[in-house]
Amino acid sequence: GKVTATKARSIAKTMLGEVAAGNDVQAKKKLERVESDRLKKSTIQHFLDSKYEDWLLTERKSGESIIKRLKTNFEDWFNQSMSDITPWQVTSWRSKRLKAGRKATTINRDITALKAMLSKAVEWGDIPTNPLHPLKPLKVDSGGVIRFLTEDEEKNLREALSGRQKIQRE
Repeated sequence: GKVTATKARSIAKTMLGEVAAGNDVQAKKKLERVESDRLKKSTIQHFLDSKYEDWLLTERKSGESIIKRLKTNFEDWFNQSMSDITPWQVTSWRSKRLKAGRKATTINRDITALKAMLSKAVEWGDIPTNPLHPLKPLKVDSGGVIRFLTEDEEKNLREALSGRQKIQRE
């Protein structure tokens, strides 16, 4: 933008003061540019392609399925910066998935894959913090489904048990 002469003098005096204090103004600007470039490159797509995918394939047995899970569920967010993902965004996505009929366990597994990727990005210094750290998983009913045997299944089971008992007695 346009800078007036008085504003330019003021900026110059500030810079001279920093130089006099021993600060390297050019190095500071360079660091800011490098940080800006790093944040631009810290999109999910870039991180997944450049680092995480190779690591998953070599370090995890289920690497291919995790990559597929990430690409299937979160492809819309791939151009977004990793640090810009919010718990609210994931909660909204989660609600839509629940309304679409997905099981809570599946949704938790999907989100866990995303959280793990972001945690690895923090560990490797690509982002400062995991933005999804405070997100809690959905509650899952662990009671299971009670299933009763059909008449044929009961008959087969009893015959198998009787046969087993006869063999043990001999």
